Amino acid sequence: MSSSPTFRRLSFIGLVALASGIVWLASWQLAQPLLHFIQVKAGITLLYIPAGIRLVILLISGLWGALDIVLAFPFALVQQFPNATWLEIFVYSCIAGIVPYGTVLWTCQTAKVSRDLGSLRAIHLPLLAATVSVTGALAYSLALMAFGRFERGTFLQDFTAMAAGDFLGCFAVVLLVRLGERAETELLGPEGTRRLRGHSSEHFSRILGQAKSPRPGVILVLSAFNPSV
Repeated sequence: MSSSPTFRRLSFIGLVALASGIVWLASWQLAQPLLHFIQVKAGITLLYIPAGIRLVILLISGLWGALDIVLAFPFALVQQFPNATWLEIFVYSCIAGIVPYGTVLWTCQTAKVSRDLGSLRAIHLPLLAATVSVTGALAYSLALMAFGRFERGTFLQDFTAMAAGDFLGCFAVVLLVRLGERAETELLGPEGTRRLRGHSSEHFSRILGQAKSPRPGVILVLSAFNPSV
């Protein structure tokens, strides 16, 4: 007996949410030893790759990805601040997932990007990276200062360094996606790439039980780099 569309949809959402948290946490774990040499202080890295991974997750997974980042963040946080209180963990985790997600929604609305990302273009990605980096760094820096992790006298430079690191991390991930999209196009050709993404879109639509659903976020993010695909 085939499963109902509702069950398939909920199962798919659960898998996407779980994968989002695992991917973000894995990116954080990998970044620690690889980028340790550009870590200014606890909480500030001049090239914060997990920020870029988070941006892509939010574009693809939306609210479910944001909630799973909130759930995954404590596992990373306790490695940076082993003595963090439960209140700190709650506040930092909400900032890690909810603030960037709200910023993505606001930026898309301001830039007139449709909710299904159908109008997402390459020019929107730096804007999204900048706004998410600034709001996330500002909220996180204020929280760190409120809990005594950052000094008031160095707040501006700490916030600036964090925002710059988040933006550069977003830029690096966007560049990697762009290189991957170019490699895909060179390997399959423009027609093969369009066909592959079309099949992917139809597959996701069948899983979600929707006859005419918008193209999945991952396809749209890739298409933003190459509108002809």
